[in-house]
Amino acid sequence: MVLYLVVDKDAFPEDVNPVEYFITDTSNIDMGDITIYIPTVDDHSLGPPDEHVVTVFSPAPNQKWPRPFERNYRSTEYQEEKERQAALILEEIEKRFPGFRKGIRKMFVATPSTIERYTLKTWGCVGGPKQMIGQELTKRLHAKTDWPGLYACGDSTTMGMGTPAVVASGFGAANIILRELGLSEYHYKTFQKQYVNYIKSNPRPVVPIA
Repeated sequence: MVLYLVVDKDAFPEDVNPVEYFITDTSNIDMGDITIYIPTVDDHSLGPPDEHVVTVFSPAPNQKWPRPFERNYRSTEYQEEKERQAALILEEIEKRFPGFRKGIRKMFVATPSTIERYTLKTWGCVGGPKQMIGQELTKRLHAKTDWPGLYACGDSTTMGMGTPAVVASGFGAANIILRELGLSEYHYKTFQKQYVNYIKSNPRPVVPIA
């Protein structure tokens, strides 16, 4: 399951990291193994100064969710279970960040059903659609969506998974936009110098020496 949130900065400690991992049981994967991404910790330009943009991932093993094309998708029972599971995830977060719920300004909840519906990821799994015959590019999301001005990239839009697929899909989406604007498309080329751009951010946390 995935929670997309906008949260008051005061709901987090000052030394919060841009990525936080919560592990409840090292011998097993359960919904308590939560990953929290807070990109506004590193890049303050992504949101207002008093807010954090937050994405929460929680595994959903042994949970039965309907496929988007099944009758009970979006049923009353489905909505109730969606709210119940989201509340359990927030409860786990509250153990580390007391008062987290009070700081929530906006929240959207995505179940595995939601993820499959909008990204075509089989059973809502991470890592793009299955790498198999019958899951070719024609049955994946396209970079150009049905909504004008909205383009998609990520490992749901191209063969492969992880960072390399995401980067490749980003170039593809950018080239579609350039083409529509009548501009030259991007092609790999060598540069005389390599540049590293730094953004103003919080100082990196000190890693303790074992």
